[in-house]
Amino acid sequence: MIRRFFLSACLALAVGVCSPVAVALAGSTVVVESLKPHQAWSKMERKEAILIDVRTRPEWLQTGVPQNARQVTLSDPRGAAGFVAGVKKAVRGDMKTPVMLICRTGNRSAQAALLLVNAGFKTVYNVPEGVIGNGRDTGWAWRGLPMVGCGVCMAQN
Repeated sequence: MIRRFFLSACLALAVGVCSPVAVALAGSTVVVESLKPHQAWSKMERKEAILIDVRTRPEWLQTGVPQNARQVTLSDPRGAAGFVAGVKKAVRGDMKTPVMLICRTGNRSAQAALLLVNAGFKTVYNVPEGVIGNGRDTGWAWRGLPMVGCGVCMAQN
């Protein structure tokens, strides 16, 4: 499979700038678009996409998770394959389901987005502000978007 990454866009996404990343895979292009937290919440409310929180269990316990987010840690003991398998399970095997990824500050969610695109997911978004903010923007929690305590999040797994 031929893979080309548009380097400037990839770097922009990795540092949390709201620039989409275009990834060309075997002749087709998939764009990983960045969303502000309120845009992601709006898509969730309209059932247009599923939010995946890729942080670790200790992070979920510390802050709680965005309401209705699915928890699939990028730190899966089985590595990238385990993470991708977890996301596939969260979308019931339908890789056409739009997914939005969020982490603490936007770095891991950008990495996770590229993993999912490479695995064949068709619509992937990144929330580069993260749950707590990235130094430039305040993040999901500080914007006052709905969060749930991790007693609930642990039950969802």
